[in-house]
Amino acid sequence: MPRSWKQQVPNFLSLTRIGFAFVFPFLPSHLRLPVILIALLTEFFDGHLARRWDAETALGQTLDPLADKLFVLSTVGTLILEGSFTWTQFALLAMRDIVVSIGTFSVMLESKTEAIRQLKPKLSGKLATTLP
Repeated sequence: MPRSWKQQVPNFLSLTRIGFAFVFPFLPSHLRLPVILIALLTEFFDGHLARRWDAETALGQTLDPLADKLFVLSTVGTLILEGSFTWTQFALLAMRDIVVSIGTFSVMLESKTEAIRQLKPKLSGKLATTLP
């Protein structure tokens, strides 16, 4: 496979997750769990394939966290509006992201922005995203 094709697959998976974020609030309840499971698979495979194929791109490094945040926001927002998720649960979930953001910002301050590029996703971080 040409390298350019391999670079597009992880980005396509991230874009798929962004698409799911926009349609999730409008899905019938019986389709939500399958969409969440597919989104989780795209979350795993976009990074895994990018690393395995040495196909990491600047676009992918931007799309992946954006897709994660949009999908979580869409899912949690929908569940809050429907009364299935409380504001307290949302606050606890948000605190995790705030702590991660503070850690990232402190690394940037300590070592300039180059250190951020060397931070690679780990399985523990993927599990933290998956299991709120």
